[in-house]
Amino acid sequence: MDVCEGSVSTYRWEPGRLPTASIVTSADDLGRFVLSQLGAGPQVVSPASRELLHTGVGKSEQFAYAMGWREGTTAGVPSLWHGGALPSYRGAVVMLPQSQSGVIVLTDVSSMFADHTREIAAGVVALLEERPVPSGIRPLRQTYLVIAVLSLLLVTFAVRGLVRAIANRGPKLKRSSVITFDIVLPLLGVFMAPRLAGVPLRAMWEGAPDLTLTIAILVVLSFATGAIKLSRRETPGAATVG
Repeated sequence: MDVCEGSVSTYRWEPGRLPTASIVTSADDLGRFVLSQLGAGPQVVSPASRELLHTGVGKSEQFAYAMGWREGTTAGVPSLWHGGALPSYRGAVVMLPQSQSGVIVLTDVSSMFADHTREIAAGVVALLEERPVPSGIRPLRQTYLVIAVLSLLLVTFAVRGLVRAIANRGPKLKRSSVITFDIVLPLLGVFMAPRLAGVPLRAMWEGAPDLTLTIAILVVLSFATGAIKLSRRETPGAATVG
C-alpha cells in the first residue's frame, strides 16, 4: 500500500486477507462498483450473468449465499449484502435491487463484539425505505463496561492472591492443588480461549488487544502466585487443604 511522504499509517497491510475480508478501494470506487452490480453504467457482464451472480443457494435462516453476496433482507427489505472486517477497519455494502439503490458504510475502527457497519447500514436502509429503524444488536458501551468491570475484578483478585502468597497468609495447599489451580488451569484457559473465540491468538491480540493483555496479566499473576506457593517449605505438622 502506497502512503504519501510524511504520512504515518497505523494500519498494517495484510495481503493474505484480500480473498476473505478486504478490498482495496475508496468510497467513490466502491460506489461505482455497486452501481455496476445494480445494472447502471457500463457493464462487463450480461443481465443473465448478473442475475446468476446474485442468486443465493444453500439457504440458512437469515440469508442464502450467492457468488460473493448474501441474499436476504436488511431492515425487512430484500437485499444483497456483504461486509469485510480487519483489526483496524470494517466495511459493509448493502444493495437494494427493487429500488436500484445501495448503502456503503466504511469505518476506520473495528470490534470483535459488534458488527457496527452492518447495523449502521441497516439503519440507513430503514430510513430510505421508510421502515422502522432496527435497534442495535449489541450496544458497545454496555458491552465494554461489563468487560471492563469483570477485568478489573479478576485482576484485583489475582493481585490479592499474589500478595497473600508473598505474605505467606492463607491455608497451605497441597502441591498438586497449587499446580492444578495456579498453573494448569490458566494454561488451559490460554489454550481454549482462541477456540472459544473462533480466532487464533494473533487475531485476538489484533482485534481486542486490551482484553488479550488482561488475560496475559492474569496468567502471569497466577504463575507468579503458584511459583511462590511451591517455593514455600511446609512446616512440620502444618495442616494442608486439598
